[in-house]
Amino acid sequence: MASKFRGASVFWKGKRFAYAVSGSYTPSTSGGEDVITEDGFQDVTDGAEINEIQVQEAIPFIGSGLVLDVHDRGTVTVSLVRGRTITIQNAVVMEAPSEWDHVKGTMTGSYRFRGGKATKVG
Repeated sequence: MASKFRGASVFWKGKRFAYAVSGSYTPSTSGGEDVITEDGFQDVTDGAEINEIQVQEAIPFIGSGLVLDVHDRGTVTVSLVRGRTITIQNAVVMEAPSEWDHVKGTMTGSYRFRGGKATKVG
């Protein structure tokens, strides 16, 4: 069952700059190798940890004035559903498109952050 929440707070370098209407968190690994012995497949090595945070329809936090560009580097923190907070220390902004709709009177942005090991609290 889905949890209901107002919007996930998104922080860049410790400063809240947006609420995420929707998004995703994807932990994965890269470079893992198969461990094969004379008995066949046994395991897979861990490889490097890679984490991605996708923030879709980010609504700017009033007064933030923060604009992110592709290749910006810093710490990103997102408060996820179920009370968990994810922080990536050495994150890189991979995508930063903006959308607007004059009729609705809205302007939103989307961001995709990528980095190494994440700290998870909660």
